[in-house]
Amino acid sequence: MDNGKEDIDYPGEIIEAVDREEQERRSIQEYIFQLEEAKDTATEQVKTQEENLQETVSLLQATLESTADGILVIDLAGRIVSYNQKFAKMWRLPDEVLKSHDDARALGWLSQQLKNPQVFLHRVKELYERPHEQSLDILEFIDGRIFERFTQAQYLGDRIVGRVWSFRDITERRRAEEVLKQSEQRLKLALSAANRGWYDVNVQTGEAMVSEEYARMLGYEPEKFSETADKCIARLHPDDREAVATAYHAYLKGELPEYRIEFRQQTKSGDWLWTLSMGSIVEWDADGKPRRMLGTHTDISQRKRVEEALRESERQLAQLIDFLPDAMFAIDRQGKIIIWNRAIEEMTGVKADSILNEDGHAYTIPFYGIRRPALIDLALANDPDIEKKYLFIKREGDILEAEAEVILKGENRLLYAKARPLYDSQGNVIGAVEAIRDITERQQAEEERAKLEARMREVQKLESLGVLAGGIAHDFNNLLMGIMGNADLAQLSLSPASPAIPYLQEITRASQRAADLCNQMLAYSGKGRFLVRRYNLSEIVREMARMLEVSISKKAMLNYRLADALPAVEADATQLRQIIMNLIINASEALNDQNGVITLSTGVMDCDRRYLSESYLDDNLAEGRYVFLKVSDSGAGIDEETRQRIFDPFFTTKFTGRGLGLAAVLGIVRGHRGAIRVGSEPDRGTTFTILLPAVLSSREEMTTDAVLCPTPLQGGTVLLVDDDPGVRQVGVRMLRSLGFSVLTAADGQQALELVQAQGDDIDCVLLDLTMPRMGGEETFVKLRALRSNIPVILSSSYNEQDVVQHFYRGGLAGFIQKPYSLTKLREILSEALSMRKH
Repeated sequence: MDNGKEDIDYPGEIIEAVDREEQERRSIQEYIFQLEEAKDTATEQVKTQEENLQETVSLLQATLESTADGILVIDLAGRIVSYNQKFAKMWRLPDEVLKSHDDARALGWLSQQLKNPQVFLHRVKELYERPHEQSLDILEFIDGRIFERFTQAQYLGDRIVGRVWSFRDITERRRAEEVLKQSEQRLKLALSAANRGWYDVNVQTGEAMVSEEYARMLGYEPEKFSETADKCIARLHPDDREAVATAYHAYLKGELPEYRIEFRQQTKSGDWLWTLSMGSIVEWDADGKPRRMLGTHTDISQRKRVEEALRESERQLAQLIDFLPDAMFAIDRQGKIIIWNRAIEEMTGVKADSILNEDGHAYTIPFYGIRRPALIDLALANDPDIEKKYLFIKREGDILEAEAEVILKGENRLLYAKARPLYDSQGNVIGAVEAIRDITERQQAEEERAKLEARMREVQKLESLGVLAGGIAHDFNNLLMGIMGNADLAQLSLSPASPAIPYLQEITRASQRAADLCNQMLAYSGKGRFLVRRYNLSEIVREMARMLEVSISKKAMLNYRLADALPAVEADATQLRQIIMNLIINASEALNDQNGVITLSTGVMDCDRRYLSESYLDDNLAEGRYVFLKVSDSGAGIDEETRQRIFDPFFTTKFTGRGLGLAAVLGIVRGHRGAIRVGSEPDRGTTFTILLPAVLSSREEMTTDAVLCPTPLQGGTVLLVDDDPGVRQVGVRMLRSLGFSVLTAADGQQALELVQAQGDDIDCVLLDLTMPRMGGEETFVKLRALRSNIPVILSSSYNEQDVVQHFYRGGLAGFIQKPYSLTKLREILSEALSMRKH
């Protein structure tokens, strides 16, 4: 016995019973353990199944929520079993309706949103009554939405436990379908309106399908038209077949990026239709060879007609641009030359073929020799640096104007240019154009015109002053006629020893000086030519040599360069001498009492319009041969301001003198249809050149100043015709003192009446030139008609060349200038009466 216990010896039956009991207990415990294990296993399996179920439910719910459709599940009792949020959102159901799980309540809410709620509810009722039936319907909402509804029975095994409803919002799809439908309709209309049809061809077999528009385009009814590649080739214009075949096969081989070609094909009516064909390979076979080609055929006949019209318009425009007198060129937006007309070819010598399509400012090379921006570039963009290169520049809107000096073909030229942008039909700038005009001649012409206008103003001034001077001289000479005539008569009535004689002689001398002054005024007015004959200008100078030498300063040396055998000039010798004397005296005074040289030259020269236009008194003088007289001095010269006024009457730079010397020269030259040129340089002297028309005819010999020997007066009757009473009064006295009987007339009409009445008794007529009612010229003509044998002496303060020449051609017996002395009157009467006797 262990542990202090006493060992007890039990009987065998007890021991066996205990063992059996122990075994049973152990068996029970083992069974309980197995039950526990089975319980644990079952519990674990249930838990796993629950988890799997939850996972499945979760997956189903996630799937339900992730679908784009709204899902609703209704059991057979009409209760909402399940739904997803998409359904609630699509149908806009309140939470309380959904949470009620009442399908009838939900249907009432849903039907309120539909266009046809009764139809909707009726169909739902039918489907509930037919649980096995499936249905696909379209629901249209009041707000424009459209749902597609699908429903079918819900099965649990073979048993129907409810109905599943699926709703899909197809609003956008329907709209897209409608848009697509409209687009297809528009495409069809567009293809029809654009005369365009499509084709679908099997490039391996040649079989083809075409649109109705394509058939109609060719004039066929679509249902009766069939197409193949061979038929298409047969319709092609013979001239286009090779080009079409080349382009088609090149595209199929991949040598061209696209198939695009224009050709003509024959329509049903036999006309030729211009067609634009475009296509693309859309299908290849297993070997990679093209099988199917889609494309379009477009009727471009109208475009071709427009293009031809455009080409014709461009040809006409090109001809018009070439016809324009202004040089013109144009560039595109990139600066490439697109127009270069014929005028600019002629201006620059550069042909269009050599410069068109050039860029980089190539258009400036002919003008400046370099590439540089020009006015045309300013039309596209402002650039102050370019503007500085022009003499003148102006901008008005988008138009620019400028002037520039350039060298063209080796000559300096002044160019005027105008530039502006070029626009397309939308108003976008696509380039610029510049027109150029050579205004060199115009500028010169304007300068010449300015000079001419200045000369015209000078001529008008001279003319006005001349008219004034001539009028004053005429009236003053008539007054002097009375003074001189009466002084002469007074001397005749007095004894030579009378103390009044010296006073009367002084009156006569003063009157003569006044008459000389009037003659200078008449010379300035151009109305002082009284005795015009033909003279050799060199001979007149030689005759005056001694007089000229004593008239100049003792410090001046006079040189002569006189031409021999000069053509004659028609002139008044006295006035020629006055010209020479005035110019010589003027040259002497220009030396300012210093040593110097005066040169007097004569000669002949041919003068053109340009040379004559640069002279004074260029009154459209005729080109031709002129005899010239030059007087040059070595004085200080004259400045421009003085030169502008040297011919003004009463203008002088000297302390003494009346200032009529050069003014008289100008008037005399003008009266002789000549011209004056003045050249002067500071410190190099001045040269006056007188030009007088040369007489080329030799029908008349040149004359000298020889006169007929006067015949002693033997009395007779003189008809004195003058409108001035004072002249008539003194004239009567002077004629009577010479032993003549006198008849008087105040005008030409009275004179004719006297000649008709007493013509046989009249020995001579002293006729005034200027009278009222009937002037001297008309009176002279009518007198000659009445009595051609009566000598007529013309009397006037001035005269004009044409009138004098006319009188000479008509047989004028003589001329006497007012105021005249008794001695001069005796001489002219003696000459006239001598001519009558001869």
